[in-house]
Parts: sequence; structure tokens; C-alpha cells
Amino acid sequence: MTRANFSRSAGNNVRIDHGRIKGKNVETSYLHMSKYAVSAGQSVTKGDVIGYVGTTGLSTACHLHLALYENGKGADPVPYLVKD
Repeated sequence: MTRANFSRSAGNNVRIDHGRIKGKNVETSYLHMSKYAVSAGQSVTKGDVIGYVGTTGLSTACHLHLALYENGKGADPVPYLVKD
């Protein structure tokens, strides 16, 4: 499931709950989008467009900020970034 939100610091952002992966609850957040392509509560699958790169919130230039959370705490996303 997704949450689409706006906050002063993160701007337009989407958070996706990936469920349990290797025994951990995993969520990812995508921040500073110019606009959303999903709505809150929508289910998404690999390859779906969720939003567009932008510079909202406290961003100073166009980029996409990726954050990953394991059991609610920030974690390194690199181990999850695998090429199929």
C-alpha cells in the first residue's frame, strides 16, 4: 500500500509498505517529487510509475530522495537494490 503526502521538508512524497522481507517490515519513501502518479491506499507493483522527479520541500535542486526503513528505523537501501 502507498501513502502520498506533502510535508514542508520532504515536499511531495510517497511511502510504500513492502511488507515483510527476510523477517523485517520494509518501507521505502520517495521525496521531493514534482507530482504524484499514485494516490494514498493504491497498490503498486514493480515497474509502476509512482511520481515524477522534482524539487519540492526543502530541496535545492531536482532530484529524487530515496529512504528505506526496516522495522520503522532508517536503513541502508543498497542491499535491496538488485538488478533482475
